[in-house]
Amino acid sequence: MRCHRLAGPTSSLLFALCLAFAAGCGDDVADDRFGPPPPTDRPTRTATPVPSATPTATAALTSAEVLQRGPFAVGVTTLQLEDTSRPTNPNRTFPGSPSRQLVTEVWYPASGDRAQDEIVDAPLDAGGAPYPFVFHSHGFLSNRREGGYIARHLASHGYVVAAVDFPLSNGGAPGGATILDIHNQPGDIGFVIDSFLEMSAASGNRFSGTIDADRIALSGLSLGGGTTLLATFSSTLRDPRVRAAAALSPAFTCFFSQPFYSVSVPLLIVHGDIDAILPYDTATYAFSQAQEPKYLVTLVGGSHTAFSDVFGSPATDALHNPDDIGCRALGMVDPFPAPQPGQPNLFDLLGGAEGGIVLRDCPLPCTGPMPLPPALKGRRQHALTIASVFPFFEAELRGRDDMRAFLEQRLAVENAEIGVELER
Repeated sequence: MRCHRLAGPTSSLLFALCLAFAAGCGDDVADDRFGPPPPTDRPTRTATPVPSATPTATAALTSAEVLQRGPFAVGVTTLQLEDTSRPTNPNRTFPGSPSRQLVTEVWYPASGDRAQDEIVDAPLDAGGAPYPFVFHSHGFLSNRREGGYIARHLASHGYVVAAVDFPLSNGGAPGGATILDIHNQPGDIGFVIDSFLEMSAASGNRFSGTIDADRIALSGLSLGGGTTLLATFSSTLRDPRVRAAAALSPAFTCFFSQPFYSVSVPLLIVHGDIDAILPYDTATYAFSQAQEPKYLVTLVGGSHTAFSDVFGSPATDALHNPDDIGCRALGMVDPFPAPQPGQPNLFDLLGGAEGGIVLRDCPLPCTGPMPLPPALKGRRQHALTIASVFPFFEAELRGRDDMRAFLEQRLAVENAEIGVELER
């Protein structure tokens, strides 16, 4: 089935920095982030929903129901994981390390006060175990708290969600953040999945018996979105345990041609149509190359930087366009340190031509018309992101037809800033 609900432009620029950014470190988000946007928030471009020609189910759920927190309180804890089987490469002044230190944030269904945003080290509620497991990958210059608003919503509905500070792409990386370690990040994901499955299989720890090995999914933003795609689809880097993938404004997609998508795994792409850092064309290209089943959710007036957790604060409502901040941040860093002698180039490390990596003309970040157009408020963008990602995971990991019907038939009807394309 093919259903077009929003068409996008196509263009290309010279191949250069196809990189990522997500600012901030997880401020608490006010409850009114799920409220309807004021009329002035809506950009001039509109999405026109087109009903599916062959509806799969009667859409009964509403956006308000999908955005309602679940029956569990949300616990959060920090783990210190270390992968001693793989090194951290040298990076500028950093000489490297024989292991990979992975500071890990975990959100989980908990016992306690459901009114609290999250409760540090709360007792895990195992009443619904085993739970689906989701790993979230942060963007360039960001950290493990970046997708906290998504993780908290999922945890309240009975998910365990983990995120790490990737050793060399987080904002505090030794030697300075770099994108050149992206090929090692899928291995970090695999190690964390292994660690949680081992904890679940063992007794005497917080996560004993809580992880469902058959319901594992990935999400990620920007550079983390590119990492998500690598760990899901790459013939050389993928993890076969992944059952669904949600990529928010993913990086590197401009270089991932059809052969890159080596397997059929349900894919959701969420992208803002005025993204100044990874232009919208990269999303439409990725959608055209990936195998079915696949969804492209377009946020009309959505920026890149507002996907990050910190932009859910009411203090950011006055921002004209969060990508003004993102572009300034990118202009202050060099994401490409000089390679170490004898080190293969990134093209080959990602799989090369045989792996579907194609060096083609790609849009440059932050080179569009200035000043940037007005963007959705961060809290509204967060609500729309949750309303896309949560139903997708519920449909793919729990087989909920009502959530699939909402995603395919109701989401764009109820929210003027959303357009949906799907093939399955």
